[in-house]
Amino acid sequence: MAGLSESCSHVGAVLFAIEAGVKMRETASCTTEKCKWLMPSHVKKIPAAPVAMIDFSSAKSKKQKLDDAIAGRTELQNACQDFRQEELTQPQVQAVEEETRNQSLSPIWFSQRAGRITASRLKQVLQISLAQPSKSLIKSICYPEAHKFSTAATRYGCKYEATARKQYEGVQSLHHQGFSCKDSGLWLNPQWPYMGASPDGCVTCTCHGTGICEIKCPHSKQEEANLRLCAGEQGFCLVNDGGTVKLDRRHAQLHVVDIDYCDFVVWTKNDLFVERIVRDVDLWDNIIPRVESFFRLCVLPEVLGQQLTRGKFQLQDDQEGEKA
Repeated sequence: MAGLSESCSHVGAVLFAIEAGVKMRETASCTTEKCKWLMPSHVKKIPAAPVAMIDFSSAKSKKQKLDDAIAGRTELQNACQDFRQEELTQPQVQAVEEETRNQSLSPIWFSQRAGRITASRLKQVLQISLAQPSKSLIKSICYPEAHKFSTAATRYGCKYEATARKQYEGVQSLHHQGFSCKDSGLWLNPQWPYMGASPDGCVTCTCHGTGICEIKCPHSKQEEANLRLCAGEQGFCLVNDGGTVKLDRRHAQLHVVDIDYCDFVVWTKNDLFVERIVRDVDLWDNIIPRVESFFRLCVLPEVLGQQLTRGKFQLQDDQEGEKA
């Protein structure tokens, strides 16, 4: 053929090949570009990443994992609702109280408080939403030793508690025969095993029998000469009810300890306030269902499944100070 034509056919073939190549390049298929066939329409670019960082799971597999996680959470919640604590005996209650009289200096005091709603937490428990419970509150209940803290107010209270108790004991001895006040440990109650209380002292006298005492040494009122004038102030433990100064009455210790009375003591360097409180059964009957609901819905999932510390609860964190 080359001999019959006026030009070399090889040159023509090369030119046709070049033309075809240019046309094919301008209309390239998706398979000629990197990962073009894998890109969803809404994805413009896939950045490079190590293989260990890439999830190759299929959509079906991911959905199955999600369903399993949801099913597991439902099972845990059902278990919390059906949970029954082992019944406490009176010898066990007595043994715990005796072994924890050093309170914060005792490892047993911390271990026995873990997962229990103590009387000092009751006000916070009653104020929060069960749908969005406080993250820090649940952590402080479940892990009390890890959430110890110290402030000027708590250090002041610890420093002067013995002084306040001695003055209180001297005043009460003038009005009660054979009055004495001794150290108290952690009290549990077989009827409400998920609760606990650590009074500041156990008191007794021949005229009124056995009771407990709770001592407050308010740092903000340390020089106050008349505590009654402070009643009703925001954040203070005393209220003014029609001219009568008394404690703000959501006190759980009487019922947890199962005792008839509690002497509530507020001490400053210049004054001493003492109020004897007796049980309010109606108030307690209204409080306890909500406390149990908080225990089952918020505390138990963390105790049994660590859902809070594993990040499966969307709980509202707060910066509210905690009282040990």
